[in-house]
Amino acid sequence: MFFKKKRKKYIYALRRLDTDNYVYIGQSFEPEQRLLSHIKESVTNKHSNKRLQDWILRTIRANSMIVIDILEEVEENIANEVEKEYILYFKSKKHRLFNIADPTSRYGRI
Repeated sequence: MFFKKKRKKYIYALRRLDTDNYVYIGQSFEPEQRLLSHIKESVTNKHSNKRLQDWILRTIRANSMIVIDILEEVEENIANEVEKEYILYFKSKKHRLFNIADPTSRYGRI
């Protein structure tokens, strides 16, 4: 019998190098690649999250660095729930997040 190996996902947060304020919480199997995708989608005006895109472009224009912090490594099957918990936590700490999905609703938007 063969068992499929469970893949790990990383819950990550984006911020500028000069601040501890997170602007986005996400999840990815390869967070560094995902950061590059966020940047590429932003500079080509193809990012689905226009608020995050604007922040990325402003950060680049200001010659600041975008930092990706790994918050947690989790099993793939619980990644959505853990991501929501982090979104709610950092919102409660007054971080101005640009996440689109409403973490309190299964299908809602902020």
